[in-house]
Amino acid sequence: LDGASRVLRCLLVIGEAGVGKSCLIGKFLENSDKYLLLSARGVEEGREISLFPFHDLMKNLAAQIDLGKVAPSFPERVKVVLGETFPALNLEVAFESTSFSRIGRMLAELFRELRANGPIRLVLEDLQWFDDASLQVLENFLGGDPGEIEILMASRLDVSPKIVKTLKSFAGMGLIKYKMIYLKSFDMEDVERFCRKGLGGRRLSPQIVEKLYEYSGGLPLYLKNYLSLIVQKKSIEDIPDNVKEAIERVLAGLGDKERRILECMSVFLNEVNWDLLRNVCECTEEVLAEAVEL
Repeated sequence: LDGASRVLRCLLVIGEAGVGKSCLIGKFLENSDKYLLLSARGVEEGREISLFPFHDLMKNLAAQIDLGKVAPSFPERVKVVLGETFPALNLEVAFESTSFSRIGRMLAELFRELRANGPIRLVLEDLQWFDDASLQVLENFLGGDPGEIEILMASRLDVSPKIVKTLKSFAGMGLIKYKMIYLKSFDMEDVERFCRKGLGGRRLSPQIVEKLYEYSGGLPLYLKNYLSLIVQKKSIEDIPDNVKEAIERVLAGLGDKERRILECMSVFLNEVNWDLLRNVCECTEEVLAEAVEL
């Protein structure tokens, strides 16, 4: 995307689970220290909760910005609509019913004000699980001129056609800069190159490469699990017949402490609360960080 552009810039990465969408976005986010970096994601269970991803985003915002100091510069209508819709913002306002389209436009005004204090990057993942209300808010946010911010989005193949059409339409009108990247799974040659690089230049036999391609479906996430078994010097007969078994074998290598922490983390619907996790697991910061890294 053109870094010199003075309008909102959007990148949409599409691909099936395990193809590397989050990894690619992570590369784009390197050297983001100067940015206000906010993130939210859709979750399959969250589709039954109106505006779930945006509640997540506003909670993230409130944790990084003292809105009490910034809010006086906001128009009253913005504080009223957003304060009532998103309690995490802690804006004391009277109730006023509103539409999702208006919420999107008010969010655009909010971020236009915030952008005056520095560059902003938003990361929206698992767009395929955004509820209808969230998609409507997102559409009106994009069209509401939120200013020169960057939005990195990721979705599986079943992304809403409406949001893709909206992005293309806004780009055609010059309202945003937009690029879509479609990530494909690896073919056989890609798998061979990926394995060779992952194994430090070591070449695998064509038979093993073919088996890895067949069982992983050419998806990097699953290939990494299979390579971990090869690094442990497992033979071709020890390579599992499916992804589920591969992951089970990796998990089997975890100790009781790591397994307990993993079980506790699985309870969280979305973002893991680090302090709560540490208290529940009854371990120090250093022990928890080391276990999560594993």
